[in-house]
Amino acid sequence: MIFIHVISNKMLLMCIMCFFFFKQKTAYEMLRSLVGSEMCIRDRPKRILQGTVVSNKGDKTVVVNVERRIKHPLLDKIIRRSKKYHAHDESNTIQVGETVRIEECRPISKLKTWRVVGGEA
Repeated sequence: MIFIHVISNKMLLMCIMCFFFFKQKTAYEMLRSLVGSEMCIRDRPKRILQGTVVSNKGDKTVVVNVERRIKHPLLDKIIRRSKKYHAHDESNTIQVGETVRIEECRPISKLKTWRVVGGEA
């Protein structure tokens, strides 16, 4: 997603016209050249989650169980929800039971779109 802070109406109109008549990549490049700096265009921040390693059997892959607590809409009771994420462990040193932080990244394989960024937290 592109966030535009300060751009004149004429520049914005040119970018919108470029978007409709050409490719999106061209519009993005044109906007970047008009603005001239990275501070006006930024990408979405990467998500960071914390969880417990439940498996490290794959080569350079760990499975991390991330728990979150939500309030049940009808019962007004706090319940736990968990999800398992496959994460890339470049050093291949993370053991089962460790608490780790994982960061969202580009797809590394079919299931791995997360990378281990920190050990015991």
